[in-house]
Amino acid sequence: PLRVKQRICITLLHASRGTMIIMGIDKLRLISTRFSRSEFIHEINEDQSLPRELRQYDVKVLGSQELRIRHDTICRIYTRRGIEPAFFLQLNFRAFPGGGIRHIIELNPNKLCQGCLGLLNLLEKIFGPDCADLKVSRIDPCADIELPVDFFRHSLRIPRKRKNTEFAEMEITRTYSNRGITGFYIGASPSIFRVYDKREEMKRLREDVGYLPQIITRLEWELRYRKVPISYISEIQELLEYRPFDKIEILTTDRIYDFHNDTKNSQKQFLLDSLTDTYGRQEAIRILNHKRNFKRDYGSIVMDSSAIKDKLNQSYRDGVTRFFNNEGADIRFRHEKTLGN
Repeated sequence: PLRVKQRICITLLHASRGTMIIMGIDKLRLISTRFSRSEFIHEINEDQSLPRELRQYDVKVLGSQELRIRHDTICRIYTRRGIEPAFFLQLNFRAFPGGGIRHIIELNPNKLCQGCLGLLNLLEKIFGPDCADLKVSRIDPCADIELPVDFFRHSLRIPRKRKNTEFAEMEITRTYSNRGITGFYIGASPSIFRVYDKREEMKRLREDVGYLPQIITRLEWELRYRKVPISYISEIQELLEYRPFDKIEILTTDRIYDFHNDTKNSQKQFLLDSLTDTYGRQEAIRILNHKRNFKRDYGSIVMDSSAIKDKLNQSYRDGVTRFFNNEGADIRFRHEKTLGN
């Protein structure tokens, strides 16, 4: 494969910006079979010799009492709070005894101030200039939209997602008395879909939310291994054409019942809405679809909103476009731009 810098470190698009908060890729995990550069190991050791309050990295060495790390040292390296670019790196990892040595780096591409250029510079710093063979083992495409979590709990369905444990695919992650349901997820690894209140998450992290809309919901996939849309970092440009939210369904009903003139359909709609209020749309449809005839029986009752899916795909695409334009795609970068205007 061509070197990454030759393929993607250019300005690719000038997409129009909407009023939505732009997002893109919330997490990226890469696996390398090559050892880190000697210069990087030296930098880590020099950093560890500084007083703790001046260090950029926290290092956890596994199975050794040595203070200085070498190329064969099994260790975990974390950037300290406030240091950019932030990443987690695990060196000399073996999944099982006798297995090959792997090095794992994980980071949030949205938070890279220089987007794609920042990612390439970081990978070159750690592994050297030819990093096209780094394998992608996880990627989290995401989007933000100004609709409440409860709207998606009452409308969101992902076909062919099966139940894992009791209500596992639609488990409430946390509730607040003043905001109601703040999050749920559907499915299980290697393909999990999460929906949660972004304001509440940032509040728990003690981050500023004053510039955010009063209602802002994050929707994201957690895709691992065979579900990842690309295999190697050299293919990352293909994420521009990826549409992660085409797979979901936004199924709404009018909640108007005419039991006298349209008894049959009103009864079916009332049953669907009642189950949805209790269990959420995903689980309600799973219950009614036990004979695999939901679309036949309820196709004329529910409406699939393609407009919302298009907005989610556009939010994702805007974030990825900023990334390839070497710009940050995190919420705070939009905030800085707004303040500048």
